[in-house]
Amino acid sequence: MTERASRPHPHPRVNCSRRRAYPRSARRSFLQPRLAWAFLGLMILFVVIAVPLTTGGSVNFLTIRNSQNILVAIIPVLLLGLGQTFVINRRPALISRSAGS
Repeated sequence: MTERASRPHPHPRVNCSRRRAYPRSARRSFLQPRLAWAFLGLMILFVVIAVPLTTGGSVNFLTIRNSQNILVAIIPVLLLGLGQTFVINRRPALISRSAGS
């Protein structure tokens, strides 16, 4: 008997003889983007349904002028975020991406 075979499994409840068809990390990487899009779709659906119900249909905030105002308001934040992303991706050795340091 080899040394490896004589050692007990670190997790005794795990059945090593049965392998999964897809590793857990592959399933996670497949589901995460789809869950994010599904959540975004549910949020949009909620707003589209909730606003007419709570206002009696009298408020129409989906106008071109309102969309222009929203875009003008978010452009500075969008530009700052894009700039920060560019700096982080171009100089990874200079910036620590870890949360604790």
